[in-house]
Amino acid sequence: MKRILKTAVQKFLEKLVAIKLKRIKPTVIGVTGSFGKTSTKEAIYEVLKSRWNVYRNPKSLNTEIGLLLAILEQPSGFSSPFKWAKILAKSVLNARFGKKYDFMVLEYGADKPGDIKHLAKLVKPNISVITKISRVHQAEGQFKSEEEVFEEKKQLAECLDKDGIAILNAEDDFLQKLHGKLLAKTFWFSSSSKIKADIGVSDAKNTPTGFSATIRGRKKHYWAI
Repeated sequence: MKRILKTAVQKFLEKLVAIKLKRIKPTVIGVTGSFGKTSTKEAIYEVLKSRWNVYRNPKSLNTEIGLLLAILEQPSGFSSPFKWAKILAKSVLNARFGKKYDFMVLEYGADKPGDIKHLAKLVKPNISVITKISRVHQAEGQFKSEEEVFEEKKQLAECLDKDGIAILNAEDDFLQKLHGKLLAKTFWFSSSSKIKADIGVSDAKNTPTGFSATIRGRKKHYWAI
């Protein structure tokens, strides 16, 4: 019975998310990777919000239901039917009348094979960022190797069409396998001066107010943040 209810709630949320995205038409920036998803999402949000109306999913709501709730700007109801009733009602209002955003920065999580492909089908990003490939989910039914993790995470870049943008870690050996294989325009980033990349980062350090770094574009443009 619980599984049937979960499926029904998920399908309902999927329809509401489709309604909201069609209504507000944001540029969706998807972030995945074995490490650094949340900090990368927060960094992108901090940069973009200075000029645009930006939303990012709170905490780590990045699962098959969590991502849907994040887009509808709702918390999880956990096991409380009363909370879920209230959440679903608020979700309807949010889908129909909620705030509009220029950008939505979202985490895409994967606990098992097929998760990223499913999430990307529900909410296809316009821009995909992949941070690092490593085997972190090792329980039964999860990933058996780093290769399996790569096969899953790369779905966020492979789902993009020619109008999309993929931003990938040039220091990751697995991601390097995607060189020349994506339809999307691809940009590579690195913090190492020894690695050829489109986007370089140097002088990265913590500050009393957060974080600072110098970002270098391949055409010798520089930005200090």
